Amino acid sequence: MLAGITTLNENTYNQTTAYHEQHLLIPRYRIEQEKFETEMIRFYRARDSVQYQLEQLRDQTAVNNGLRQAQRFTLSIQLLTSHEIEIAINDAVANGQNIEAAALDVLSTYSELTITLGVNKWSLQQKHIKELCHTLLWHLMST
Repeated sequence: MLAGITTLNENTYNQTTAYHEQHLLIPRYRIEQEKFETEMIRFYRARDSVQYQLEQLRDQTAVNNGLRQAQRFTLSIQLLTSHEIEIAINDAVANGQNIEAAALDVLSTYSELTITLGVNKWSLQQKHIKELCHTLLWHLMST
């Protein structure tokens, strides 16, 4: 199986070999209040890196495959930079959760809510939300 960032027509960019059993091991630990700012800085840096990568892929896809295919990246950027996601992650870290665990929990909860509530824009994009979460976590764990 290949993992990467997938467009609507199933083209995969940044491909790497992956297996169904492969998971990122997300560390879970409590942080002290004085580490809050450091954790949030790590989040913003990772978010900015992922956003830049998604913007590049969006532009490349628009040129090569048209605007409809590029829409997948636009939606991912909107989710990644949404105020609600940022506030939820901020709150989790303020309550002592490390940034990797906070990002995973918030994006997973958001993903589950879109299915439950039937938010059309995202309910069909479950796979893409998981890819976005994986990419963000990979960037966080690389810092």
